[in-house]
Amino acid sequence: MNSLIFLLLAIFSIVTLFPIIWTAITSLKTDVQMFAIPPDLLPHPATLSHYKEVLMGNFPAYIRNSMLVTFFSCAISLALGIPAAYGFAKYATEKDKTGLCSCDCSQDGSAGCHGNSFFLIIRNIHLSDTFTWTDHTISRLS
Repeated sequence: MNSLIFLLLAIFSIVTLFPIIWTAITSLKTDVQMFAIPPDLLPHPATLSHYKEVLMGNFPAYIRNSMLVTFFSCAISLALGIPAAYGFAKYATEKDKTGLCSCDCSQDGSAGCHGNSFFLIIRNIHLSDTFTWTDHTISRLS
């Protein structure tokens, strides 16, 4: 049983890490090697020119801006969320659990709400369980 678990974890690790390793190896290849068919598995010669291009450009400013946006988004979320969580935890009663659940679902299920809205629109114009709306959608996409 332990061997099977180890084998499954090893396969999962390889599948998970392969894109990261492939990206790192590809970043060290020249432009010609990146698009070679069949692909070169290892870069020869390895180059850091792509990293030089990124770091010499405007990349540090992009990183700074991303870090500022991330910091302030987290700070605002914590400033609003901690007092709300404290209030829910300290003053919660049995009848308040519905409000807490709806508050939680409004954060976690926003994508589902949009999907439900789309379903309701399709159902109300009597196109659910028909091929008409899927044919129309597919013809618009192609």
